[in-house]
Amino acid sequence: MPQIVATRAIATRAMRSALAWTVATPAALLARPSGARMVFAPDPVPDDFATRGGGALIGRPSAFAGAAADLAAANADLPAMVDRYPSLSVPTAILFGRDDAVLDPLAHGQGLANACPAAALTLVAGGHMIPVTRPDDVVAWLSTLRKPGAPV
Repeated sequence: MPQIVATRAIATRAMRSALAWTVATPAALLARPSGARMVFAPDPVPDDFATRGGGALIGRPSAFAGAAADLAAANADLPAMVDRYPSLSVPTAILFGRDDAVLDPLAHGQGLANACPAAALTLVAGGHMIPVTRPDDVVAWLSTLRKPGAPV
């Protein structure tokens, strides 16, 4: 698990709740500019991301508690899931920003593609938030996945 994510994996409900309702919101407000820059890098953060893109929602106590619970569960749940990747036979398409600073494109993207027999990784310019920063690239990639004759 990447370090930026691992520090948010809080195991107990009581600790998640205590942090969510005391320090998480002020900390999110203080860290939002630098955190957003890191998540969007190398692309700029859209000026309206906090409101139009939902970025301000991260400061809600329930969002913090939910994300922390998910991350804590991932430590327990992911190993069993990863063990099953080689048995996946459904075609799987993976899109990654070549310069993603949150998840490593080779370790996470290519690692997943290598583990799943029917998976293919596509790397595009950009970082972790390519659906927001590079929507045309994402749409172009998605259109290559559509079966001929299938409804749009």
